[in-house]
Amino acid sequence: MSFQNEIVTLVGGPVTADVAAGTPGVWLVGKAPGPASAKYIIDEAWFLPDSAMTFNATNFSTYTLKNETTGVVLLTRALSAVSSVANTPEQLTQVAGTLISGGDVLSWNKVESGTGLAGRPRISVRLKRIAG
Repeated sequence: MSFQNEIVTLVGGPVTADVAAGTPGVWLVGKAPGPASAKYIIDEAWFLPDSAMTFNATNFSTYTLKNETTGVVLLTRALSAVSSVANTPEQLTQVAGTLISGGDVLSWNKVESGTGLAGRPRISVRLKRIAG
């Protein structure tokens, strides 16, 4: 079976009302396809804010893409130093050298510092199969 150039796109995050400031959350992004021997890298990832989110060095939210199967955080976007513009995707950078296996479950997590920030940003992740 050939896997050359196999690409999978997963999108996750809150889909209903804004998540209030001070409210943490965990949302399913998806499951990497294939057997455990299938290996993926994050080819591309985007932070997708649906409203403006103004940074605050004391009261902010940190979003992470986490591999729930391994417990490894793959991407992070903190709103402690840089604001987000409504409906303007921001490209995220993967932690170098991190592989995702077939069957791994990915989640989008919100953690609050201070009183946090309201918002409903989602994530789009494109996985590229490199082995298995």
